[in-house]
Amino acid sequence: MSTKTSDNVDTPSRRQRKMAQASVLEERERISAINFMATKYGHRDLADQFIEEGRTSADFGQVILDKMPGAQPTIEIASTHDVQSQLGYGRAREPSISGLTRGELAKYSLVRAIRATTDPKAQREAGFEIDVSRALAKQLNRSTQGLLIPMEALSTRVVQKGGSGVNLVPEEFLAGEFVDVLRAKSAVMSQNVRILDGLQGDVVIPRKTASASVGWIAGDGGDSLTADDPTFDQITLSPNTVGGLTVISHRMLHQSSPGIEQLVREDLAATIATEIDSAAISADGTGNQPTGILNTSGITGLTYPNATLPGFTDIVALESNLDADNAAQGALSYILTPSLKGALKTTDKGTDTGQFVFEQTRDGGRMNGYPALASSSVPAGYVLFANWQDFLVGMWGVLEILSDPYGSNFASGSVSVRALLDIDFGVRHPESFAELHEAP
Repeated sequence: MSTKTSDNVDTPSRRQRKMAQASVLEERERISAINFMATKYGHRDLADQFIEEGRTSADFGQVILDKMPGAQPTIEIASTHDVQSQLGYGRAREPSISGLTRGELAKYSLVRAIRATTDPKAQREAGFEIDVSRALAKQLNRSTQGLLIPMEALSTRVVQKGGSGVNLVPEEFLAGEFVDVLRAKSAVMSQNVRILDGLQGDVVIPRKTASASVGWIAGDGGDSLTADDPTFDQITLSPNTVGGLTVISHRMLHQSSPGIEQLVREDLAATIATEIDSAAISADGTGNQPTGILNTSGITGLTYPNATLPGFTDIVALESNLDADNAAQGALSYILTPSLKGALKTTDKGTDTGQFVFEQTRDGGRMNGYPALASSSVPAGYVLFANWQDFLVGMWGVLEILSDPYGSNFASGSVSVRALLDIDFGVRHPESFAELHEAP
């Protein structure tokens, strides 16, 4: 009597086929990862040698690091196999901050990570998220009571189409997608500011404060130019920790829906964006805060009469001040309070009937011909006008989350989640900023 082998039985021949397929996929990943790094960092000849000799992409990344002069930047090893090895599933080498590919990021669950900080029983299913946190902690030499997560985890969730094949091509997943989320929710971040992300340690940026002398001479040898060297100072960006707090309901936290996952990500991003706006505009540099625009030395300050509204001439005066310093160029726009926006929408310019100081447009608003945006983070009565490309935002590439299930939300079963981010601000040229406020 013959017996029929069930399709569900993993026979020796089937296991051999699976192993062979896995070996082929692993080899493709290895070659793709090495080629990716060779394209980005060079050393094409070494890449061909490593591929031919069967050496790993992690080894190739280390060789590139060793060959780089001076400070050695992080090499992003964009391979599913190598990232898993770096996280402890093989090799001991730790991952770079942005070392997760789109495939790994698609598997990363922020909700799972939060559950793991509230319930020890949930830590088993959050093994990948916990391994990422441990790797980041080791790489950054940083301890935490919660979890460290890559900034990319708050970006738009990646939806995979198809099976495991989408993970075969290594891709660099940039933290810029996280920045895009902040841009959409932050008035300051949406103003084409210069974002320096993935920083490690303090950053010093030279700044020219005075130009070398110029002049006219006769050219007959009877006179000469006066020697006057340009002068410089520097902008130092150092990590300051900003915290945002949000509350997640018990039911939401125990959902695995992609919609819920995205909602939690966007809620945390919006919470952080509000804090960034407030600090970027008016933080005074004390109490662990960075220094915001309004407290930066050299910013031009103008006033309008107390208990009145700024007129069109007051708004134009901000532009004129930048013009006087040859700074009215670049990403120019206004930011003001929502209450001033509402009032100026009905304030006549004083030139033509029906022309108002704030003009509503389909993409927001305009004042004096420039984009204008309202934010509740702007202090009452203030208007800012700036070339926002001269505003620097430094970000140190990792978020820390910690949950408190036993606080004031205990009775309702909700969980308070705190997100911490290291950030700092800098103004390249104070002449590129002017503010208008109500006179005392």
